[in-house]
Amino acid sequence: SSGAFLIPYLIALVFEGLPLLYLELAIGQRLRMGSIGVWNSISPLLGGVGIASMIVSFLVDIFYNTILAWVLWYLFHSFQDPLPWSQCPLNDNLTGYNVECEKSTPVNYFWYRETLNITPDIETSGSLQWWLVICLASAWCVVYICCIKGIKSVGKAVYVTATFPYLVLTIFLIRALTLPGATDGLVYLFTPNNITVENYDHWLEYLNGTSPGEVASLDLTHCDLQTFLDQSASGTGLAFIVFTEAVIEMPGSQIWAILFFVMLFSLGLSSMFGNIEGVLTPINDLKLVPKWMPKELITALICLVAFLAALIFTLGSGNYWVEVFNSYELFPQTEVKPYPDWVFAIILLLCVLPVISIPLVALYKLICCRLKKSSVRTNLNSYFNNGFEVETQEQKNQRA
Repeated sequence: SSGAFLIPYLIALVFEGLPLLYLELAIGQRLRMGSIGVWNSISPLLGGVGIASMIVSFLVDIFYNTILAWVLWYLFHSFQDPLPWSQCPLNDNLTGYNVECEKSTPVNYFWYRETLNITPDIETSGSLQWWLVICLASAWCVVYICCIKGIKSVGKAVYVTATFPYLVLTIFLIRALTLPGATDGLVYLFTPNNITVENYDHWLEYLNGTSPGEVASLDLTHCDLQTFLDQSASGTGLAFIVFTEAVIEMPGSQIWAILFFVMLFSLGLSSMFGNIEGVLTPINDLKLVPKWMPKELITALICLVAFLAALIFTLGSGNYWVEVFNSYELFPQTEVKPYPDWVFAIILLLCVLPVISIPLVALYKLICCRLKKSSVRTNLNSYFNNGFEVETQEQKNQRA
């Protein structure tokens, strides 16, 4: 829709995104604690906000690394000449091309069949795709190595993951500007479309896309599988369908594909750093693990649990589950039919699980105060953390 997306994006960025970012940075730097410790220090009744943030971070951790696994799968295949998604594979008896691929395109076939081996609907789970399991394990190993020492090791990795994407984007920009019709493309990109601006869905997406601790989006759409295969140009389709189809038309397509998928992996890795720390720090603040347990082991356990939970995304129905966690969409299917009620029950659970912790923690605090017959002024102060004891920075320094 041309450059119309910039209008709601910039408004949401200035009036919501930047203030919330500054708020998190300010209170985090001032109190030197994670999300739970920060909100407990502000008010014990708000401790549930930190718990909600931790839950959201963990849910994002579970599915987000699956996208990195897909990126690794494409990256490994980018070293082949010709690229495997540039032509249809031969059939079993080697007498012609695969019939299913010929009815679609080589790019779609490689994504939906060779990569996902997707099932017709979410109820047909299929089996674990071993190649995706290996890529998922590799992605989690990279995340663990980068986060093994906490902020110290993450800080070193960020030097690469934060700068390399800009280098690749600059290379792509220079290449794009040298192509015929580059001027027309730039004019189209930055010319607002009034119809798109007036679409309230875009405003809701950007305004709801920023929240303390996490970024989430809600896109209520519905399509059948054929439409999804043919017209997908956003989300996973943008990276794994549209670009892969464009890159095979470029000279030296292997080099461009390698650069693109390394850039995607760097971007995803940078996001995972924040998500992992969004789980690790609150767990340490709550002292849920023994003091003798090193942080390296805690990080390994969290990565292992998330990896095991993420195996559901490597099933034949894994792409549907990624959409459940990511967008809460009505997902692509071979024919228009209502989804089973248990799918919507899971969607409702994903929505309620983080939010419900906020009133529950506040209620728990009030009950504890009432049982101990303590005054509100004494108990509901900035340093009272009954039931959710959080170690302050001063206590950490004294213990050290």
